[in-house]
Amino acid sequence: MVPCLKEDPELWYSDAAVAQHAARELCETCPLTVPCREAGRQGREFGIWGGESTIERARLGYAPVGYHANHRLKDIAPARP
Repeated sequence: MVPCLKEDPELWYSDAAVAQHAARELCETCPLTVPCREAGRQGREFGIWGGESTIERARLGYAPVGYHANHRLKDIAPARP
C-alpha cells in the first residue's frame, strides 16, 4: 500500500516546512514516487506529489493554473480601479 493513503491528506498541501518534510519522507518509501511525480507535473497540481513541491514543479515549467511566483493568484486581492 502507498503511504499517502494512510495519512491525513492535508500533510501534502501544507505550507509548513515540517509537514512538507514529513510528506517527502513518506514519498521516499513509496513504490509509486515516479508516476506520482509525473501526475503532479502533468496535472499541474498544488502540494507535494512524488516528493516534489509546487515550487519545484513551477521552476521546471509545470506551474499550476493560478500560480505566480510565490503566490497563488486566488489568494491575492484584486486591484481596485
